[in-house]
Amino acid sequence: MRNLILLACAVLMACSTAHGDLSGLSVRTAVQRQAREGFSGAVLVAQRGEVLLDEGFGVIRNERMRPSSRFWIASVGKQFTSAALMRCADEGHVRIDMPLSEIWPDSPADKRAITIRQVLAHASGLPQSDDAEFSTDGEAARRTVLALPLAAAPGERFIYSNANYELAAAIVERSCGSSYADYIRTEIIERIQLPDTGQIPDVENPHTVPFLGDRPARLNQLRWGGQGYFSTTHDLYRWHEALIHGQILSPSSRDTLFEPVIDIQEGQSALGWFIGRTDSGAVRIFTRGNEDAGPNALLYYYPATDTTIIVLTHAGDKNDDTSWSRAVHAEIESILGL
Repeated sequence: MRNLILLACAVLMACSTAHGDLSGLSVRTAVQRQAREGFSGAVLVAQRGEVLLDEGFGVIRNERMRPSSRFWIASVGKQFTSAALMRCADEGHVRIDMPLSEIWPDSPADKRAITIRQVLAHASGLPQSDDAEFSTDGEAARRTVLALPLAAAPGERFIYSNANYELAAAIVERSCGSSYADYIRTEIIERIQLPDTGQIPDVENPHTVPFLGDRPARLNQLRWGGQGYFSTTHDLYRWHEALIHGQILSPSSRDTLFEPVIDIQEGQSALGWFIGRTDSGAVRIFTRGNEDAGPNALLYYYPATDTTIIVLTHAGDKNDDTSWSRAVHAEIESILGL
């Protein structure tokens, strides 16, 4: 009987490996097809701990894309800021439903009741704004953001706004005893050992994948909040695995990070993440971002099948409606039947 059980286990493992190899081949073929149409970037796909695809595709300005290539990741960096604030909560410095009036007693009257949860979920009522993007410190950033007129009452509706994360970074700096950049470096980048992730000026003139055109000057200086991060598919996968397996946050804080807060067009907004469903009804948790200069990035996670899809590129948009990262992601999702 024991031998039969061992034989059955071996057959199941072989079948699982064969299925993984077949899925990885199908995904690779699909991404190669996208590369022939103009995609260039790095793609990592993993399922139940097995990496199905880990490869670079295409060339930009004579540089071949590799799995180790560094890309600017646009608003995907916001989830580092939300995780930093949840670490501050775990350390007892803040509460997720703490209002701004407790952090800054001189907050304007119309913004005193805004909570950290609302800030991180884009439910604060703040309008889209980049006015505080180049603030030199948290105090300057918060003054700029809190001077903005509200576009809605706090908690009333979802309004995607970089101002929320410029304010969130200021809360980290105000509450956690160090500068925002230092906190991100020590509590996230160094803690999880992400050697190819960072922000200017922490990493002076980092080598990243070239842009199709000139690199914007604004990426040569620290951008306040969730902007101006570079990373690789490897670092983002390592980071996400650490996040979901409790190596960054307490279990309760990790769960809070992914709790729905307010409705969006595709589902709900959580804290630096969004929650939606595939056409087949499977839950997907995701973060993504785009820059006008070409960088676009995404990280999607499917809890039911423990599947992760990461796409990083500087190739801009495939067409008027879809960025290259989203086009590649949609095809991978379809091939894997998610």
